[in-house]
Amino acid sequence: MRLISSLLTLAALGYGVFWLGKHHPEVTQSVFSMVQGNENLALQPIYTPDQVIEKNSRLLTKGRSVLQGDPHITYVPLLRMDVKYADTSYTTGEGTLLWDLADGEMILDTSSWQKTHGLADCIRADASKQECKVLALVAKKGGMLGREGIKKGLRVDADLVDQWLDSCRQKKLLVPSGNGYRLHMHDPRFPTTPISLLDVPLTTYTAKKAKTAAQRFAPDDVTEFVVALFGSDFAIQSAEVVLLPVYSVTRETADGRLSTHFFNSLSGREIKAGSIIY
Repeated sequence: MRLISSLLTLAALGYGVFWLGKHHPEVTQSVFSMVQGNENLALQPIYTPDQVIEKNSRLLTKGRSVLQGDPHITYVPLLRMDVKYADTSYTTGEGTLLWDLADGEMILDTSSWQKTHGLADCIRADASKQECKVLALVAKKGGMLGREGIKKGLRVDADLVDQWLDSCRQKKLLVPSGNGYRLHMHDPRFPTTPISLLDVPLTTYTAKKAKTAAQRFAPDDVTEFVVALFGSDFAIQSAEVVLLPVYSVTRETADGRLSTHFFNSLSGREIKAGSIIY
């Protein structure tokens, strides 16, 4: 009887951990950080704080602004995946795929740090493999496509097309537009290749007691979606959470107003403050 009770308790705890990771990834992020002794793997910066300030001096001195204090470092959680995929009918490609776990979007390249837009909506909606096929096809055709075009592009029966279109509509990923359907996202941007373009090799170091932005997307949800999005020939060979160092710089304008800017330590460019939520 005691054994059965112990097994039931372990099963309940296991389900609790799964549910917590699924619905509140930011909580499990904090728990694992404590278990690891506040040690995290971080990407090695390309730019120092001084170099970032010099690179963005025009922005930071606008309106006779004066910098207030030293820059601070905040870390944004990313999922780094080593992947392989069918590059052509005759070759297999390999590379690194970076995914922002704070805003749920794929990093397209590390030089400009451009990202996709709209994939976070798909992850939140738990888009299936079939729905991803529809969405990717519509995105490829410019964000809008008719029913017949979708049927022809996917090479499936009309009944299946109608079923997939209906489920995409229910999940608010597609909406009717004219004689077709369009992506229900503002300024959607889908990837054309399943890897992030790296302008420099990514190296890491151990960051202790890192102040980390909220991880609003669970790694398991991202990997499940990525496999659905990129098809059956795509495979994730390894995956790990790494941290992107971000510099925050505060300036004071001539009229006394304070403004804080965030800069990517790999690209040296300013990033949106919306991703930096603790």
